[in-house]
Amino acid sequence: MTNKVNTTHKLYDGLETKRDVFRSVKGGTDALQAKTTTYLPKYPAEQADEYKARLTASTIDGIVSGGVDSLTGAVFFGDIDTSKVNPAIVPLLENVDNKGNHFNVFARQAFDASFEGCSVIVVDRPNVAAPVTSLEDEKTLNIRTYWRLYNAGDVINWRYRVNQISKATELELIVFSEKTDEVVDRFEVKQVQKYRVYFLDGNTVNWELWRKTDKTGDAEFDLEDSGVLPQYSAIPVAIVGCLDDEPRLLVESRLEVKAYQKESSFDVIEYLSIPIFWTVGYEGEEPISFGASTHVKIPTGQGNGVGFAQIDSAGHMSLKDSINTIKEYIKGRLNELTTSAMSADKTATQTLVEDRDKQSRLIVWAEQFKDALELALGFTAESMGMNKNEGGEIVLNTKWVVEKQQADEAKAAQAEADKANVAATLAKANNK
Repeated sequence: MTNKVNTTHKLYDGLETKRDVFRSVKGGTDALQAKTTTYLPKYPAEQADEYKARLTASTIDGIVSGGVDSLTGAVFFGDIDTSKVNPAIVPLLENVDNKGNHFNVFARQAFDASFEGCSVIVVDRPNVAAPVTSLEDEKTLNIRTYWRLYNAGDVINWRYRVNQISKATELELIVFSEKTDEVVDRFEVKQVQKYRVYFLDGNTVNWELWRKTDKTGDAEFDLEDSGVLPQYSAIPVAIVGCLDDEPRLLVESRLEVKAYQKESSFDVIEYLSIPIFWTVGYEGEEPISFGASTHVKIPTGQGNGVGFAQIDSAGHMSLKDSINTIKEYIKGRLNELTTSAMSADKTATQTLVEDRDKQSRLIVWAEQFKDALELALGFTAESMGMNKNEGGEIVLNTKWVVEKQQADEAKAAQAEADKANVAATLAKANNK
């Protein structure tokens, strides 16, 4: 079988390698330790038990993970304003993913997931065999539009085309990898690999759901279900970012891995700096210990003797300083994302539009996110029988927007107070 549904895009493997760095760093100490030698190489002469002990003791500070939380918090400084969303769609926002998550909760998850490079929102509806002829049927069968969230690594293949009529570039194919649990018996479940496919046949949106079997050859994948989505003007996916984007904090993640490795080396040097008891000429089998945990027996050479040896610690502080420098540099880069967003917004009237991308990646990410949410609302409108442009609009209450509004309100209030004071002073002067 040459046309396999699990075929990956030519960029997929390279992006996954980079995403693994970000995922592992964001996952913290446990995630990095689970990758063993991938992120903490074993020394050439290091014994297995020594390496295991060093790996177990090595930790990460979580600077990148904390940075993602802070940057997400800056975008979600306040709840998203949905007052301009189509009233017909508003009831769906209480449980937008059909899992009980409110629109704001789902949106925050989608933005957080986009740090992996991108995230994808699919607008979906249950596929039912029963005939649906009215709104009452939809309510009875609980048929409702809902959103499905995918991470960048779930998108294994995609393709774009140029529309022959509009000449616009549009998504022609997208394939998602899904792992689902299926009940085997009362107490056991098994994980099943599936692939969800959306593609254009002419201008018609089609979908398929494939299941990986235990067989080989042509029977390796089984087509479980398929259908047509005539209500949509395009494949109903909204991408937060771009499908070929690298992780947003890849540089910071690699630097934190470097700090993780250097700190592990520092711990080894610090351990080796413990005084080591040595003897020259002592042939006894039993070790002698005077407070030290190690006894090194040196054969008789230039006489006999005892003493303590210790590795020179002169370079310890320089190594520790280099580790701290890396950590502070990462923190500085993350902090700059927020502060530049604040300054870029406040000076927007004085700043060339083309310079804003240079000033703040966070503003660009927030704008991409807003566009994706509004596109998903457009597809939701289409799924409900309306036009795509009837989904409505949203407003992100980001930290820089909210604080600018607060500053403007304070400035306006002060201007009114000053105006009142001037009027009072004039009135008082006129009464004399």
